[in-house]
Amino acid sequence: MKRKIIRNTGFYAMGSPLDLLVDGQKVARINHQETVELNLNSDNRLSVRFSILKSKEIALADLHAETPLEIKMNPRLISFYVLFYIGLFLMIAILTRSGQLSIILSGIFLYLAGYLCLGLYYSKQAYVIEEVTNG
Repeated sequence: MKRKIIRNTGFYAMGSPLDLLVDGQKVARINHQETVELNLNSDNRLSVRFSILKSKEIALADLHAETPLEIKMNPRLISFYVLFYIGLFLMIAILTRSGQLSIILSGIFLYLAGYLCLGLYYSKQAYVIEEVTNG
């Protein structure tokens, strides 16, 4: 059966196509605000990937056959980006008051190490594939 897939990821990675994976195999690429139709069976598993950013696999058997699917950025990841930059600027403002370069650099290093760990965790669920709901 043909299944319509819509990419609506917003600003993030809008210039790069996402790879559509069916059962782990790349079958197509989808660009920003593009819609593609794929021939899929109900026993297939669908996911998307861009570099190290991925989505969780979804089983098509668990979804309605005629409902289109939409690819979005994970809202948690978007919040993570915003909070990271707010936190970084606040931390730099607070640490620079100490006047000691070693404390400033240590604080920034620890903050970036934490960011890297959380970033790697969220990279496996950066995109969300869900059914389009009307209303």
